[in-house]
Amino acid sequence: MNICRLKPEFVEPLSLALFEEWHDFAPWSSMDKIRAYYAQCLNGDGLPLAFAAVDNEGRLMGSADWSLMSLSAIRPVLLYLKHPIL
Repeated sequence: MNICRLKPEFVEPLSLALFEEWHDFAPWSSMDKIRAYYAQCLNGDGLPLAFAAVDNEGRLMGSADWSLMSLSAIRPVLLYLKHPIL
């Protein structure tokens, strides 16, 4: 398995997977919201960033994204992995 930046062709299958699994929760309550989030991830090199897990042939296996979070007890800012879907 390899991790790569989100590719446009992965948006629809990942959106479907997120919606099916998490549609009861606000961030993933509609396909349009999920697609909009992934559009942000594809727009430049800033945050948010989304990544995909792919097999050795580049076939999609899952998703993970990074969030920037500041915790008062931990400085500097820390990156953490959230909602992986494998």
